[in-house]
Amino acid sequence: YVGHLLGRRSNRELARSGFSLQMEQFPILFIVYLAADDLLSQQDIANMTQKDKSGIQRSLRTLQRDGYLRITPDAGDRRR
Repeated sequence: YVGHLLGRRSNRELARSGFSLQMEQFPILFIVYLAADDLLSQQDIANMTQKDKSGIQRSLRTLQRDGYLRITPDAGDRRR
């Protein structure tokens, strides 16, 4: 319960400060940043965050739309 309240408050403060990020998106950004040049699939990110793949997909689309990351398809593996 407390974690949920902290997340909601943090999201409100981020929005008030002009950021389009949500607290739930930070782990995804950290993982992508730490992976550096390694391409990660949605499944890789879902496994690392212990979230479902469809939720990760929505977050990735939003992060891309807002300019926080770029999704680049892998020519050899369309899932990456």
